Amino acid sequence: MADIHVLTTPKTDGNRYVYLIYHIPINSPKEGVVPTPTSSIESLLEQGEIDALAAGTLYEMSKTFVKTSGQSLQDCRAKIISDYDSWVIAYNAEYDLAYQYYGTELNT
Repeated sequence: MADIHVLTTPKTDGNRYVYLIYHIPINSPKEGVVPTPTSSIESLLEQGEIDALAAGTLYEMSKTFVKTSGQSLQDCRAKIISDYDSWVIAYNAEYDLAYQYYGTELNT
């Protein structure tokens, strides 16, 4: 399973636009919560990724990264990985906050 899928990389005005799909693992999934039930790139995925999306243990998001003409491929790759790592932390924090009380029942 890949964490980052590179889709297309068209070049416009001297810059290369890198279209990506991030697959973010959900650290503490809540039963019954499925943020991304299907994938926009399902034909490119392994069965494990499809299953994880359907089970609610993986979140899919699209991103665009601009690689400038003077930027090395290594630098571009490092920045994409760093951005992915930041989103893993940020999305899990947002998810945990949003579903903090999910499934709680209150009696009066």
